[in-house]
Amino acid sequence: VLEAEIAQLRSKFVESVESGTILREPAREPSAGGRRSQEEQQNTKEAIALNVQSLRAELLQEQQVQAQKDEKTQEVSRLEEMASHLTDECDALWRSVTFEKRRSAEAAAQSCEAILEMQAQLRQRVSDNLPHVAGDRHEVS
Repeated sequence: VLEAEIAQLRSKFVESVESGTILREPAREPSAGGRRSQEEQQNTKEAIALNVQSLRAELLQEQQVQAQKDEKTQEVSRLEEMASHLTDECDALWRSVTFEKRRSAEAAAQSCEAILEMQAQLRQRVSDNLPHVAGDRHEVS
């Protein structure tokens, strides 16, 4: 049946081309099966459109989540860099303080040594002058 309709349409097309007129047939009303098929196609198109819309929304949400993760990762990197810089500064300060303490301790030790040396010299002078002083006292008495 379908092949006969196709053959008939071909012959009408050939005739219309030969005569220069366009074949115009009134639009046929779709059959019940055709209407059902059109409804199914429409339902399928709507379902696909909803799926696409849902997938786009999901993709947008995932992109936003990824953007937030990227921002947090960058923030963590900046904080780690700052922490490293502060650690380096603290280490340098610690070395400086330790060096100054050591230098101060060495200076204090040298001062103590100088004081002890002066004390020893004074004792020696006192002991060197003590017999003369004792003799002078003895003579005066």
